[in-house]
Amino acid sequence: MIGTYLRVTEGLMSLVDKITRPYLQKTTSDDKQILAGSYMYMPFSGSDTSLIDKAVNVIGSGLYPLGLSLLMPILLYMVVSEK
Repeated sequence: MIGTYLRVTEGLMSLVDKITRPYLQKTTSDDKQILAGSYMYMPFSGSDTSLIDKAVNVIGSGLYPLGLSLLMPILLYMVVSEK
């Protein structure tokens, strides 16, 4: 990390860690507790060599958010009709 620039995700994760760590230390006034970093950036290091694996990953990463967004109105209808 020394001598290199932070990427956007790493910068956001370190910012969130710097914001939450003092808050947690202030709210937990017990001196026996030790706080470690609560967030860590885990880069994707998979090596998909076959075309089928790449296609499944691309299609799955598109269908999953689409499926969640299409099910949201049904969830809201169920919550409202519960009354």
